[in-house]
Amino acid sequence: MHGNGEKRRLEDELADITKEKESLIRRMTDLNQRYDDYVLTMERERTEIIRANRNHVKLLTSKLIYQNLTEMVRKRKKDALQAMQSCSTQLKRVESIVQRFVRVLADHHTEC
Repeated sequence: MHGNGEKRRLEDELADITKEKESLIRRMTDLNQRYDDYVLTMERERTEIIRANRNHVKLLTSKLIYQNLTEMVRKRKKDALQAMQSCSTQLKRVESIVQRFVRVLADHHTEC
């Protein structure tokens, strides 16, 4: 009788240990799945951050290029206006020289 009770107790302990083992295996499987999900989520977020960073770099580069082009256009306009002003001044001088020449010729012609 003592043997049957001991056997029953051992069978109950074995059943409890087996249930605990199965529970631990389920818990480990669940934790592995959660870990895999976490890794996938982190990988997606990292990919999105990299994509956003690349886009941000493109936007900053575009902004810098636009600013440089705008500055170059402004400088070219300024240089063109200065060149036009210089040309205008030179034309006024040439016109004044031509007018003096015409007067000299007219004076010389009236003298003769």
